[in-house]
Amino acid sequence: MAHENGDGRAMYATTHQGQIMPLTALIFPLLVLCIFVLVEVADRWLTVAMLENALKSATRSATVQQLDYRRLAEGKVFLAASADCVNVTTAAALGGPCAAVITTADSYLRINLQGVRRLAGESSATAIAAAADSVLWTVRPQGGGCRYSDGQTLPHEATPLICAEMRPTVEGFVLGGSYQPRIIAADRLDVGQ
Repeated sequence: MAHENGDGRAMYATTHQGQIMPLTALIFPLLVLCIFVLVEVADRWLTVAMLENALKSATRSATVQQLDYRRLAEGKVFLAASADCVNVTTAAALGGPCAAVITTADSYLRINLQGVRRLAGESSATAIAAAADSVLWTVRPQGGGCRYSDGQTLPHEATPLICAEMRPTVEGFVLGGSYQPRIIAADRLDVGQ
């Protein structure tokens, strides 16, 4: 290929065998690093989606399973809890007015978490226990709203409601380290019209 230099004469570029090797040596590590970062981001996204699904399924199942059938016979739709419980753990709810509802939700959550990968813990059982124990439950048996730790609110409505928020510790896949995603879920009992 010919180029002109300052005095008007043509210059020809010369190539030498193996000239691409230094360029490849510089680009290849960056390409591998980008692939590892992409795999890590995709894995974190998938793990968070699995955690959200587990928590949402637990709130949905508990809402349906803990319907107060005695009151339903009277034409009223309530959860089987005698009073509101706001931001309580499963352990703190024991013996309280929402114990049955929260215990049911916690049981479903522990079952649902069995398929989630990379929860931090010495074993799968301790990892699931740690994640489930971190959940803050809010139960509004006669309707109401929720307020999460970041100030986000679920508006007040007359339908029964279960809200949950958790921050489980999840181990990184490729790049190591751990992180604590904020997972929220809420489910209202659909009373139908």
